[in-house]
Amino acid sequence: PHVCRRQRQMCIRDRYGADIVRWHLLVRPLGTPLRYEERDLVEIRNRFFGTLLNVYAFFATYANVDGYTGEDEVPLSDRPVFDRWLISRLHGLFRDVSKDLDRYDTAHAGQRIADFVVEDLSNWYVRRNRRRFFRAELTQDKRSGYQTLHAALLATTQLAAPLIPFVTDAMYRSLSDGLEGAEPSVHMATYPQVDESLIDPKLEAGMAALRRVVSLGHAARDNAKIRVRQPLARLNVWGLDPAATAFVAENQAIVLDELNVKALELLDAPTADFTLSASLDKKEAARRLGPKTPAVAQALAALDSEAVSVMLRSGEVRVAIDGEPVDLKPSDVRVAVTTREGLAGECAGGLVALLDVRLTPELEQEGLAREVLRKLQQERTALDLKVEDRVRVRWYAEGVSGDALASWSAWIAQERLAVSFERADSAEGLTPVEVPGGHVAHVSIEPA
Repeated sequence: PHVCRRQRQMCIRDRYGADIVRWHLLVRPLGTPLRYEERDLVEIRNRFFGTLLNVYAFFATYANVDGYTGEDEVPLSDRPVFDRWLISRLHGLFRDVSKDLDRYDTAHAGQRIADFVVEDLSNWYVRRNRRRFFRAELTQDKRSGYQTLHAALLATTQLAAPLIPFVTDAMYRSLSDGLEGAEPSVHMATYPQVDESLIDPKLEAGMAALRRVVSLGHAARDNAKIRVRQPLARLNVWGLDPAATAFVAENQAIVLDELNVKALELLDAPTADFTLSASLDKKEAARRLGPKTPAVAQALAALDSEAVSVMLRSGEVRVAIDGEPVDLKPSDVRVAVTTREGLAGECAGGLVALLDVRLTPELEQEGLAREVLRKLQQERTALDLKVEDRVRVRWYAEGVSGDALASWSAWIAQERLAVSFERADSAEGLTPVEVPGGHVAHVSIEPA
């Protein structure tokens, strides 16, 4: 049967909500044909709205458990590096979104907000700081985390309110409840104003370099097909500039924990552990190079490892063709890293990451313990337990698995809030857990 356009719009609005439809219409590059695809609404709902609401739910859950009221504010200068970084990013967002909206550029404004929520707030800040909120006591560090996360969420609702008025108003009312000087609605609140003194370009540049190191480390793990839950001995990194090297060295605990490695070494110069080679991305460069493309590709391929490393260090990509220099863009060149046995390498953006993938018995035991830890968390979720609920755990395993669980029992019990972690006489009635390497353990969990 024929369905009029108004009826179809109402169906889509009822199915996804007015805010998602508004975002779909407003956050599009100017000049892009407005072609409706329902899958676009699904992606918007899952990526941006789902992420924003998940971060809010995370904050609300733990703030309610701790009875957090926002009192005893921690000065910014006393907050950890993650909190100072997020506040800096937040005020940069105020500045950039305000400029976009002054030009009626809702596409760029919305994309900036979405990137901040998904990449900076959720995928980096919350994910890397979860453990701070798991601690039993409301310490100064925990209050700092709550204050920073609350400020980011509250400001995000104000920034996005012109684009998505309904979800932001509901979140604002909840986040500002009891807050001194808060307006009854986000649409009555003053739009966020940038404080340039809170923007720290050096801090942001350092954190960006650290995130690049982490990204390369994950890529090296993926190439070696080793899960992050399996701890590894060492990560070596070459190619950071002095400022980035200092920042990453000072905050290397973040890298070690994120990549689950025991040590990080920042190299001043290339080593015999790896060699570099360069090749031309013909799809990227052929249009500009024209008939010179084959000669340029051959010249790049002929560069030795030292020449490629010099090229990466300088940031200039230049080859000589018939005695004449030809300048290339960094995006024209692909650099590959070859490592000696026992290492996994990855290269991107002028950085080289070398991951030691050799496993000792101690590393294997810890990896097994982490696999069991993951299974216990799945069991907690299946039982619909609250984050603060205590449990009792029984387990059974033989051989390497048994040794691993015996060695790591106290740590597993602490991580999963187990008041007891007892070894059973047999696997009867327990759930099997298969872990890499063909090992098997059996566990059961029940509320305490």
